[in-house]
Amino acid sequence: MAESVENKRFCISSGVNTSSNATFRLCDLKSNLMFLLRKIRNTIIRHAELVSASHVTETLKRVQGDNKIEHKTLCHSELGSESKGSLDNVFKTAKKALAFTLAETLIVMGIIGVVAALTIPNLNASTADKEKVAKLKKIYSNLEDAIGRAQAVYGPTSDWSLMTLGGNEASTRAAERIGDFLKVSKTCGLTANSACLPTNVKYLNGTAFAGGTSVSYELASGNESYVYKYILADGTGIGIQAACGHVFFTVDIDGPSKGAQTIGKDLFGFNVDLLNSNTDRRDILLTDATTNGLMNSSNLTANFKSGLGLTTWVIQNDNMDYLKATDGKCKSNTRKVLDWTNTSCK
Repeated sequence: MAESVENKRFCISSGVNTSSNATFRLCDLKSNLMFLLRKIRNTIIRHAELVSASHVTETLKRVQGDNKIEHKTLCHSELGSESKGSLDNVFKTAKKALAFTLAETLIVMGIIGVVAALTIPNLNASTADKEKVAKLKKIYSNLEDAIGRAQAVYGPTSDWSLMTLGGNEASTRAAERIGDFLKVSKTCGLTANSACLPTNVKYLNGTAFAGGTSVSYELASGNESYVYKYILADGTGIGIQAACGHVFFTVDIDGPSKGAQTIGKDLFGFNVDLLNSNTDRRDILLTDATTNGLMNSSNLTANFKSGLGLTTWVIQNDNMDYLKATDGKCKSNTRKVLDWTNTSCK
C-alpha cells in the first residue's frame, strides 16, 4: 500500500494524469522497475566492494605475513573498515606492496637483454638461410625454364656445336641463346671485372678462390674473360661458360656487390652435360657436375670445406645447415655429423 501511494506521488510529480487507470498502471509499472533496478545496482556495488576488499586483504596478508597484519585494521589505522575511503587506501597500499622496485626492474631488463642477445642472431641467421634457399630454388627453376625454351627453338644443347667452336665463341653462343629467355637487366658479356660477378671470391673455409684451376670450370669469378656474364632483373649475377663438354653456370644469388661472395653461401653452380657422360642426363640442367647431378657422399668432407658442389645439398635438403657445422660436425652437437642420412643439425 505504501509503495502504491509513493508511486502515485511519483506519477503526479512527473505530470502523469492519475485519473486514467491505464496511464497510471503504466507509470506505476515504470516506477516499480526503476525501484527494482536501483536495488539490484546497490546490491551489486556492495558485493563488489566486499569481494575487492577481501581479495586485497588476502593479498596483503600473503605479501606482508599473517603475523604482521590484523584483519580489521591491516596494521594501519587509516585502513580500518570504519574509515572513510578505506577501500581506496587498501588499493593504494596494495599497489605499493606489489610493485617492482627499481633494482628489480633493472634485473628483469638485464635478463631480457641477455636472452635477446642469445636468440635474435640465431633467428636472423636462420631466416637469412631460408631466404637464400628460396632464392636458389627460384633461380634453378628460371634457368631450367630458359634452357627448355631455348632448346624448343634451337634444338638440344648437344646440337649447338658448342664442342667444335672455340671457348669464347661457344660460351657466347650458349649464353646468348639461353639469355634470350631470362629477364636480363645488364649484359657484361665476356668482359672481365665488369661488375656482373664478384671478383674477390672465397671458398667456404675463407681461403681465396683459385681461379684457373680445374675447379674453376664448375664456378667462375668476375675476373675471367672466358665467362659470359649477366645481371638478372632480380639482382642475381650469372656467368655462363661452355667448356669440357658442359655448359657451366655460376650463380651469385646476392648480386656482385652484396653478400659474402663465398662459394656455398651465396655462390652456387649448375651445369648442362653435352656428352651424356652422366647416364641419360644429357641436355638437362644439373645441380653440380657429378653423377646424376648428385655429389658422392665420400666427397662431402671436401665439399663442406670448399663450398663447391653444395647446390644439390641446398636444393635437395632445403637447408644450409653445413654453415652451422665445422667440416660437417654440427657446432650445437659435435657428435652429430652431416651426411646424406643426417641432413640437419636440428
